[in-house]
Amino acid sequence: MDSGDVYYLHGSDDCDDVSSNGQETESPFGGMSYSQNREDDGTLQVDSQNIELTPLIQQDQDIPNIIVHAAESSIDEPRIGLEFKCEEEARRFYNIYAYKTGFSIRKASHYKAKRKNNMVTSHYYVCSKEGNYKSRAQVQGDKGTPQKSMQYSRTGCKAHLRIKMQEDSKWIVTAFEKEHNHNLVTSPSKSHFLRSHRSITTEQKQVIHMLSEQNISTSQIMTFMTAREGGSQNVHFTRKDLNNQVFERNRRLRGVDISSTIDYFHKIQAKNPSFFYAIEAIFGQHPKSIITDQDPAMKKAIKQVFPNTVHRCCQWHVMRKAREYLGVLYNNKEGFKKELESCINNSITVEEFETKWSMMLQNFELQDNSHLQVMWNSRESWVPVYFRDAFFAEMSTSQRSESMNALTKIYTDCHTSIYKFVTQIEKMVASRYDKEDEANFRSGDGKPSLWSHNPIEKEAREVYTRRVYSEFKNQLRASTGYEVTELKENLSYKVPLAEKISKEGISESDEGRETNYKG
Repeated sequence: MDSGDVYYLHGSDDCDDVSSNGQETESPFGGMSYSQNREDDGTLQVDSQNIELTPLIQQDQDIPNIIVHAAESSIDEPRIGLEFKCEEEARRFYNIYAYKTGFSIRKASHYKAKRKNNMVTSHYYVCSKEGNYKSRAQVQGDKGTPQKSMQYSRTGCKAHLRIKMQEDSKWIVTAFEKEHNHNLVTSPSKSHFLRSHRSITTEQKQVIHMLSEQNISTSQIMTFMTAREGGSQNVHFTRKDLNNQVFERNRRLRGVDISSTIDYFHKIQAKNPSFFYAIEAIFGQHPKSIITDQDPAMKKAIKQVFPNTVHRCCQWHVMRKAREYLGVLYNNKEGFKKELESCINNSITVEEFETKWSMMLQNFELQDNSHLQVMWNSRESWVPVYFRDAFFAEMSTSQRSESMNALTKIYTDCHTSIYKFVTQIEKMVASRYDKEDEANFRSGDGKPSLWSHNPIEKEAREVYTRRVYSEFKNQLRASTGYEVTELKENLSYKVPLAEKISKEGISESDEGRETNYKG
């Protein structure tokens, strides 16, 4: 090799002499030899028969995707002496030829001339099946980590194209071998899977990114792109390529996720001075209240981690379990279910609840029922009356938080970075504001009819949305079923119980029962 020249050998698209972080990487080749013979035109010849390939060599040199248009479908095959304006034009020509013929190409080497300021003056492209595979186990023996079983496609194919830059900066084909020693992929429905014919265009990346930002799954994005391009044969990327593209943004945030998020907060703050954030606000502070199911491990963990937090078990989960164990009683003991629910939901004081519970057991002769005993023993963790002094944002069950989780999952998933989580939550909040604006618009666009002449109802109609006002009106209507009778001045009162409200908003009261409330 002439001392004024530098020769570079490329084994694959991911295996350069220097990695992206500037550090040297281990060569994927177990060993190689090359001949230093030159043709008359001075082109360096490479003998690749002795190259020993490892499993790392299964990926080809990145070649821009070539989408063959009708005007290019009649392109001729390469020939020695064919000229091109630039190296990219030559590579495109060869890749289109490869697509038509049914094989994939990769760059095997390029040649730099020190006498021309290290300018690349030659490129050597080969069939992707060039070279012969030699496993790492064959090179290293039994040492090292056992290798995953893989399918290897190298067949030692000799098909290649060499181009060289001329004095006028044009590129000329100096060597071409068209014969292959393997079957060619001639089916259009399969040829787009070949590596050098796969890539995602800039416009497609923008569409994919937009869909991904709406948390649309990659399978749905792939289905959409296939329909958009007019069939899978026109989509020049695979599902794996799409996954890599979708997750590329998160990979770029590794190590800078938090700083990117804070920068984003600063931008919002610059636009809206009233905006504030507190990333470390939770540290050293316990939540005031938590609602969970009856999982004992969770109960123990919350008690240890948040000793000052009011922990409440989800009433819905408790009653669902009660239906499983008490279903027979619901069917066989008339009125039991109604009295149980009234005892739990309508008790105002702890004393009242405990009295009602005891009377219920006596009335239905259920003192020995094991599940009712379990419910009684855990009453302080789920019965509403024990949480009168704790703030739970009008939630007695975890259903509302679970519905919020379901809403959040529309915008985020387990792969979402902190930065994307913040931006997606912002979109979620914006969507809720939009629904609120729509509800306010519909409320202002005509007024619902009043049920009564009560000034409280008139005020409610002015400030509530239609949906909330409808619920308020049902409650107001149901309140007429209560008649409070003062038994002793400022001491006790008699109130008939309205057990439930029907779908029509009419109170279905139990006129035969009365409860005294002490003032």
